[in-house]
Amino acid sequence: MLSVKLKFRPSTIDGREGSLYYRLIYKRIVRQIGVPFKIFEHEWNKEIECITNNDSSRKCYLESVIWYVKSDLERFQHIYNEYIETHKPFTIDDIVESFSASSSGLRIFIYTYVDFYIIST
Repeated sequence: MLSVKLKFRPSTIDGREGSLYYRLIYKRIVRQIGVPFKIFEHEWNKEIECITNNDSSRKCYLESVIWYVKSDLERFQHIYNEYIETHKPFTIDDIVESFSASSSGLRIFIYTYVDFYIIST
């Protein structure tokens, strides 16, 4: 069974945005994949480990990040299901490689959307 969780690493510099990343576990092997967006520590709910969009000044940005993460999680599930259906052996590195290969077009779209929002507000 593949486990994928969104994690947050706070910045070591006070007042700066921290990093988001996915932690993948498959057959007790762990991998991390960075998310190309950053959030502030107060935008992360530690108890349930998710993004909170209660900051009205960044609401659209945070909603975009949440949408992006949900889309990624669905892609992880789809990739995993495809490997299971083929009945061929695979590793977590195969999953990471497939995910990375399928990410390029979506990342360009979301960067453009977020950049447009930041510029237009």
